[in-house]
Amino acid sequence: AVKLGDLGEGTKEATIKQWLVQPGNQVKEFEDLCEVITDKLTAKIPSAYPGKIVKLHYKNDDICQVGAPLLDMEVDDALKVKGEVKKEEPTPEAKKEEPIQAKAETQAPPAAEHKGDVLATPAVRALAQKMKIDISKVTPTGKGGKVTQEDVMKFAEQKSTPTPPAAEHRGEVLAAPAVRALAQKMKIDISKVIPTGKGGKTTQEDVLKYAEQQAAPQKPAPATAPKAPKVQIGASTQVLPGDQSFKIAGVQYEMAKSMTLAQLVPHYSVQEDISAETIKKIQKEYERLNPKKKMDHLPLFIKAFSIALNEFPVLNSIVNPAKDAEGFIYEYIKKADHNIGISIEVPKGVIYPNLKAVQNKSIIQIAEELADLTVRARKGALAPEESTGATFSITNMGVVGAQTVFGQQIAIAAVGPMEKVPVFTKTKDKEYSVKINDKFTVSMSMDHRIVDGATGAKFIGRLRQIVENMDILISDLKQTLKCILSLIHI
Repeated sequence: AVKLGDLGEGTKEATIKQWLVQPGNQVKEFEDLCEVITDKLTAKIPSAYPGKIVKLHYKNDDICQVGAPLLDMEVDDALKVKGEVKKEEPTPEAKKEEPIQAKAETQAPPAAEHKGDVLATPAVRALAQKMKIDISKVTPTGKGGKVTQEDVMKFAEQKSTPTPPAAEHRGEVLAAPAVRALAQKMKIDISKVIPTGKGGKTTQEDVLKYAEQQAAPQKPAPATAPKAPKVQIGASTQVLPGDQSFKIAGVQYEMAKSMTLAQLVPHYSVQEDISAETIKKIQKEYERLNPKKKMDHLPLFIKAFSIALNEFPVLNSIVNPAKDAEGFIYEYIKKADHNIGISIEVPKGVIYPNLKAVQNKSIIQIAEELADLTVRARKGALAPEESTGATFSITNMGVVGAQTVFGQQIAIAAVGPMEKVPVFTKTKDKEYSVKINDKFTVSMSMDHRIVDGATGAKFIGRLRQIVENMDILISDLKQTLKCILSLIHI
């Protein structure tokens, strides 16, 4: 069976957006089989080898777990001739049944090749190379010490999951200091706890389970299990004649899931009105020197945020989701690169692909990459890495106004549309004059576990200074425009 591989950043499941093949189709190596959606990305799943599609395990909009079979396929005869696929000779009874499919329980995987100290098939080596994994470091579980696809995926998952502080070994018990402290606090003899962790390590869950077992009264099991209570649907949720019921699926399902999880983060918000006058001057000057193009305000804001993040690096951090013995996070990581996630509206929802290493890019580069990213996002043609690894996010309230801190990120900003507002100025005669100016409203939500209110207020105040006084912001833009003019004159 062809399984759903690792999609990065701890993703456990994906929604089938559409199948690109059907039973009976012949597929080539690396040909796309289907398109899937998670809360972070849209990706196409390729075939690792040529063959014939036999069965699809899911329909469009169904949810598939990572590592679960997506489809069954018969491996192409060309591979059998080359010896890349090896299968056992079927018994006379088996010959009368359906053709053998590429399932682990009915067909052995491709014959392994041995290079150095590592035994693995070409497909497994290609998977490891694609995921940038040193296959020699993967623990093999296959027959004869062979590294399997599952071994590679498990190694990738372990590598991407942050681990708590290293365990220590005292006597015959292997446990982390935090776990020992929990056992001591609960007056539990840790040597009596059955360990389930890697290498025989006693985990926090082991201690809590032991405590629960000791505290639970011993009761004889009931003769019959009690029936679960029936859930009554209220009148307001009943589908009446003329009503329409819609399944929450695809991008909308992933969005609902990520928003629900985001509500678990305690966050606060700050807001600032920022004058648009300087941005308008830059746009006008850019379009005068480059008449065929227009400069949107968003690339200017992205660069301004990056400059502010250099001064407040704590906001460009991610939270380690691991928890201590008391159930609280204990670590966050300041990221070197500013990978800025940008909200892009797609059919049935909003996704957040990100621009990589913005701190090293000019406003012109940001504008060009943002335009390209937007086009490909709406076509569903993003690479997985473009939808993962964001360290800070920006949404445009002119299109959507959602503002919730995502995943392991610490902050998100919303840039509203340009609006005209009255500005009152006091004259020498102590009278007031009124004029109309343009402004942007920028608001931010931040993880209150990491960023205190004073830091959040200082950050958005500094952002206002950068946007309204563009000397720092446009230094690279001026240099780029000079290059454009010199090329035109040549």
